[in-house]
Amino acid sequence: GAGGIWRFNQDTSAYDYWRKAILWPSAAQMSIMHDFFESVEWWNLVPSHELVLNQASDDTLKMVASKSVHDHLLLAYLPDNKTVVLDLSGFKEVVQSAWFNPVSGEIIKTELPFTPLNRMTFTRPDQWEDALLIIKKSDLSKTK
Repeated sequence: GAGGIWRFNQDTSAYDYWRKAILWPSAAQMSIMHDFFESVEWWNLVPSHELVLNQASDDTLKMVASKSVHDHLLLAYLPDNKTVVLDLSGFKEVVQSAWFNPVSGEIIKTELPFTPLNRMTFTRPDQWEDALLIIKKSDLSKTK
């Protein structure tokens, strides 16, 4: 192709002609990503990859984590990993967790609110290729 949308391809027969490209699944996934990040205070997130205790050695399977500066939110991305083991020792209040599918936008709540342990294992939903684990302070916590 002529290089993708950013070059505003004018050849209507090209696979990456912009009017065709906006119909690609990845274009819809960008809207899903936008809507997700609009729903969280992403500017308060700090890279916290050291919280992933079962890090893959294969670079394509490296998981990443970010947490808010006040330990109210943690996001952990699993590119194609079945489980993630996290150090949650910094989370002192009751939390709740959910899985977010970055392909479809589906959210699955995993458990009732719980008190985090120092080391916890989370397993992504079956049939998902990649997933984002969301751990946030529960509405049932005493402080806001």
